[in-house]
Amino acid sequence: MKLLNQEPDETGQRARWMQEKLLWQSTLRSLVTDEPGTPQTVNLASPLLSGSFVLKQQIKNQLLGEQLEFLQTDFNGVHHNVIRLSLSLPNQQLRTIYLKAYPEMPGMSYLIEQLHQHIIGHGTCFSELIKLERPGKEAIPI
Repeated sequence: MKLLNQEPDETGQRARWMQEKLLWQSTLRSLVTDEPGTPQTVNLASPLLSGSFVLKQQIKNQLLGEQLEFLQTDFNGVHHNVIRLSLSLPNQQLRTIYLKAYPEMPGMSYLIEQLHQHIIGHGTCFSELIKLERPGKEAIPI
């Protein structure tokens, strides 16, 4: 229990929160190439990546159809398209993430999650807001 309730460090963040952010950064890096995004490529943009990078082809095929639309899913009871990706991270760790297209009030959800983590330090899921940039189309918030 002590680990979950660590005191904030000198930056005001709890160690577990920072560890999760590093894990998210590693996860997002596994979805993209090292090439910076261009207007002609499908890109993933995130503050954790410090910019926009070209989405790997195999990830693109799992998320988007031929017309670059987010693929339909068959999760029961879900009103949005959610895609489950199983990834092998560089440190040989397996991770499953869920990508939800066009989430409802993503900024509010993210704000509440961060506030809860800063005040209490545990008890909420960790998520990251990203966007898929598509050539000639609007970006898809995820």
